[in-house]
Amino acid sequence: MIRVAYGLRSDGQVVGGPKWISRQAFDIQAKVDDSEAAKMRGMTDEQRDHEWNAMLRSLLADQFGLRMQNEERTLPVYALVVAKSGAKLTKSPVGETAHGIPVQTAPRSGDTVMTATTVAMSELAVHLSRMSESDNRLVVDRTGLEGTYDFQLK
Repeated sequence: MIRVAYGLRSDGQVVGGPKWISRQAFDIQAKVDDSEAAKMRGMTDEQRDHEWNAMLRSLLADQFGLRMQNEERTLPVYALVVAKSGAKLTKSPVGETAHGIPVQTAPRSGDTVMTATTVAMSELAVHLSRMSESDNRLVVDRTGLEGTYDFQLK
């Protein structure tokens, strides 16, 4: 929730806090009043995301006493790069609508399969940053690849 509220891309960007912060889970029920919901319906997606995040930050401060301190730190990251042999991705057809990145685990082999349709490399980097396999490291896009691609990763 902290990552989302503050627009962070990786849980590894949240440093410090009480010991329970990564061990304890909570069920939170909250409701936006009707006038606020009506105001948000007239917003752009970006404005609405900004408003939701502000409300979430307020909830975290009010209900959990969360106080944040922004600072710059050097943290380890992973870089998404093109192999020396070149990219082996299929460029998405022009005009195709993004489908996202569903991740599934194969029932027999236990392999994790990521199937992506019409995904930009910057989106893939964000997605990889949020996966447990990234060890809470931020994944940065250093591919230089423009456009969107269709691919499958195992």
